[in-house]
Amino acid sequence: MTSPAIPGTAQLVDVGHVLSAQHGTGDSDIVLIPQPSNKVNDPLNWSHRRKTTAIFWAMNWCVLAAAIISGLSPAYIMISEDTGISVADLSTANGVFYLFLGWGTLITQQLALSYGRRPVLVASSVLTTFVTLWSAYVRSQGEFYVNRIILGIVSSPMETLIEVIIGDIYFTHERGFFMGVYSWMLWCGAFICPVITGFIAESLGWRWIQYILTFVSAFMTITTFLFFEETMFYRGAIQTEIVGIQDHVQSVVVDGSTAEKGSSDPKAPASSPPDSHSETAGPAAAEPDNERTYTQKLALWGYRNPKQPSQLKRFFMPFILLQFPGVVFAGLLVGSILAWYNVVGGSLALILSGPPYNFVSSQM
Repeated sequence: MTSPAIPGTAQLVDVGHVLSAQHGTGDSDIVLIPQPSNKVNDPLNWSHRRKTTAIFWAMNWCVLAAAIISGLSPAYIMISEDTGISVADLSTANGVFYLFLGWGTLITQQLALSYGRRPVLVASSVLTTFVTLWSAYVRSQGEFYVNRIILGIVSSPMETLIEVIIGDIYFTHERGFFMGVYSWMLWCGAFICPVITGFIAESLGWRWIQYILTFVSAFMTITTFLFFEETMFYRGAIQTEIVGIQDHVQSVVVDGSTAEKGSSDPKAPASSPPDSHSETAGPAAAEPDNERTYTQKLALWGYRNPKQPSQLKRFFMPFILLQFPGVVFAGLLVGSILAWYNVVGGSLALILSGPPYNFVSSQM
C-alpha cells in the first residue's frame, strides 16, 4: 500500500532508481535535492574548489562577528571604571544586543533573499566595522545601548545568512556536515576571543580590543568583497519539481520490492530524468549561460531575476510560524542558550575580579 507523503520531507535515497530525477555521481543511489539546472552559474554546478572558497569566506566572517560580540566581556570592570557605566548596564546592553540580533534578521534576511547574499554580507561587514570602532569611544550608558542595538541589527546576517548560503551551494545530503562546521566555528569565535582580548585589555587597555577587532574586520571586509561570490540562483519550475518529486514518480512496495506506481512489474526501469534543457526548466532556462567574469562577480547588484517573486512580503512569516509548537520550542531553546551565555559573560568580570579570586582581565 502507498505511504502518505509527509509535508516537508523528501526521498534522498533511491536504491531501486525508480525516481525520475538526477542522482549523485559518487553515489548513484543519492537523489540530488534540489535538482541542479544545466546553467554554469548555478551554484549547485560549481566545482568543489569554488564552493569551498565561497563558504570559507562566509564562515570566516561569521567567526569574526561572533568574536566582536563577545570581545569586551573580560574588560567590563575596566570599561565601568573608565566610562562610569555600571557592569549591570553593560550586561543589560549586551542582552539588548542579542534581542536586536534576532529582530535584525527580519530585515537583513529578506533583503538577502530578494537582492542577493553578497550585497547584504558585504554591507554587514562594512557597517559592523564602523560600529565596532565607534564602541571604543562610548562615554555614556545611553550611547552604549544605542551602539549595541545598531551592532545587533547590522551583524544579524551571521545568525541566518550562512545557513542560506549552505543551502544555495550544497545538496540536501551534504548540508549536515557544513551546518556542523558553521555551529562549531560560531561558538569557537564566541568563546576563544574573550581569552585573547583579556590579555589585550590588561596590556594595552580595553579600547585596543575594539581597535584590533576593527583592523581585522576591515581586512575581512576587503577579502569578503574580493573572494565571496554571489550564491543566489533562481530556479523557477525546477524548484517545483524538487518539491513535488514524490508526486512525479510515486513508489509503492510490492512483495518487498519497490516499483513505480501503476507498473505491474516490480523491476520496471525508472523513467528518464527530467531534461534540464527542456521547456519545463521554466524561468531558469531564460538565464544567460555564460560564466561570469571576475569583474562581474565583484558587482553588488544585478543578481535578481526579473521573474523572481518578491521575498519582502514574507516579512511577517516568522510571526505566523509562532502558531506551530515546534517553532516556539526552537526559539525558546536558542533564546535560553543566548541568555545563559550573556549571564556568563556579564558575571565573569564582576564575580572573578573581586575577592577571593581577584582575577585580572587576562585570567577571566
